[in-house]
Amino acid sequence: MDEIDEIEQLDADLLLWETEVETGVRSLNEAVLSEVDGFLDGRAGSFLGPKTTSADWSDNMRAVTYFNAGLTAMIYRVGFLSLLSGLVERIKESARRMDAYYAKIQPGYQSATYATVVNQLTEQTRALVATAAEQTYGKLVGESLMLGTLTKSTGAELRRTIREKLKNEGLAVRPLSTNASESLYISSRAYMQSVAENERMKYYYYMGTAVAGSRSFCLSKKGKAFTQAEVESWPNQTWAGKIPGTNKQSIFWYCGGYRCRDRLLPISKTMYKTLKANE
Repeated sequence: MDEIDEIEQLDADLLLWETEVETGVRSLNEAVLSEVDGFLDGRAGSFLGPKTTSADWSDNMRAVTYFNAGLTAMIYRVGFLSLLSGLVERIKESARRMDAYYAKIQPGYQSATYATVVNQLTEQTRALVATAAEQTYGKLVGESLMLGTLTKSTGAELRRTIREKLKNEGLAVRPLSTNASESLYISSRAYMQSVAENERMKYYYYMGTAVAGSRSFCLSKKGKAFTQAEVESWPNQTWAGKIPGTNKQSIFWYCGGYRCRDRLLPISKTMYKTLKANE
């Protein structure tokens, strides 16, 4: 099965790239906290809790409104732009690896034919992840600052509230981390399947490593070969973790469902026959 070695390495690298994303989000959190601390340090004499004067309260409201207006620009400046650019480059690298695979199994394969697909996937990823970041930090930082100012919280109380949400709890920023991580896998699968459809490939190999928590749906298919028609029949089944609305097109993208790290790899008819003979 030498022809799929590169894809096996790609899937191993995707796990590493997923860790990069998670590390990047944690670093971004720290940078955002530093910006919030700097803002509050600059107004240390104004956020005095119940002792805040009406004049200071009005001034605090103006300052927070101004800070929130620049929140999106700030998160880009302190790390999100770098995180997003790295994510997009990983998606492009994934496509290059798959191009190399297709060139081995498809006579006359031309990767340039699919450059538009890569561009569409990267731009879609930019938009989705950027929206997740802006909404996440807008809610966790922007709304917390505004609510704390309205209720006359102290500077220490504001710091503690925002730090707990961004750092200690972790749950609050999970949608951003998950959105970015999932985009690596979904984009990879989407590109792979777009090429397979255009190249009229009809055979698939279900690849993935069995790990603790692997679904029975996935375990029953790992290491086996299937026809396109067989795969397209799977959405008629019910299993734990299945993404609602999975259909005969999206099954190739979603595989086993939420956070599934398996892959339906298009293979040659020769490879399909070989795998079936060894099952």
